[in-house]
Amino acid sequence: MTRFFPTRRNALAAMAALPAVGLSAAASAMVPAFSLYGMKDVPLPKALDHLAKTGYRAVELACLAGWEMDPTAMSPQSIGQLRKDLSASGMSVAAIMLDAPLDTPMATFDKNLALLAKACSLAKEINPASPPVLESILGGKPGDLPAKLPLHRERLAKVVEVLEREGGTLALKPHRMQAFDDAVALASLISGAKSRRVVAAFDPSHFQHRTPGIAEAWRALAPTTRFVHIKETVIDGKQARFVLPGEGGLDLAMMRRLLVDGGYNGPVCVEVSRQVWSAQGYDPFAAATKSFPAIKKITHG
Repeated sequence: MTRFFPTRRNALAAMAALPAVGLSAAASAMVPAFSLYGMKDVPLPKALDHLAKTGYRAVELACLAGWEMDPTAMSPQSIGQLRKDLSASGMSVAAIMLDAPLDTPMATFDKNLALLAKACSLAKEINPASPPVLESILGGKPGDLPAKLPLHRERLAKVVEVLEREGGTLALKPHRMQAFDDAVALASLISGAKSRRVVAAFDPSHFQHRTPGIAEAWRALAPTTRFVHIKETVIDGKQARFVLPGEGGLDLAMMRRLLVDGGYNGPVCVEVSRQVWSAQGYDPFAAATKSFPAIKKITHG
């Protein structure tokens, strides 16, 4: 059982007063997507071609330090080529994955703010009319709260300044192995930011085999969720291990009901964990193909 900061009653009251973001009835249906975090060494055109033929309609770009699409290293020419490749494939960008945690040394945090600004610019280059959401975890370790809560609030205020200046939207994702391993605590942090540019990303794997579970976590974060990752968790002994969608016993019909009942109409994106893609023998094309039926059950029933 995780601890909640502040109290659950106060956090839920704050969430009830928070307007839903981007969840109008007129929004498009849920879109099956695949995160290129699981295709690190695959040339983009080849990845897009396979994903489009499999049935995916969008991708999450992995814009991480040292990766091909690191926003701080991309040139105008490489951004132009990215747009051409996306257009040729018919695929859209569901989100931009960043690794920009709040709980880091100050020098690293300053670099993360510069990364965030570059990513906002990239998002606008990709789709000026509707820039894709940026997505990141928050860092820290389970049990760090409440001692680190003031730091997270202070750092998030600085992030909001960048988002307001650059016109970006950042989705924060809870993580079972980090400080914000509880959905209510994260919902309270987002509410306290008082900015529609700070929203939530949801991933059921971080609440699978836990109490509170997936349904409770979703109810806490649904009002501000703009992006959904799907992977699953199995328990080996006492250790949690991430696996592909469809491999961990996640009730896919339940997951669809939760999203539909919560009014979610956005990307539902496969995230292949580093635990999976770094393993010997990993095949990114096979992973994408194998994951699609599970994602389709969520997006289309």
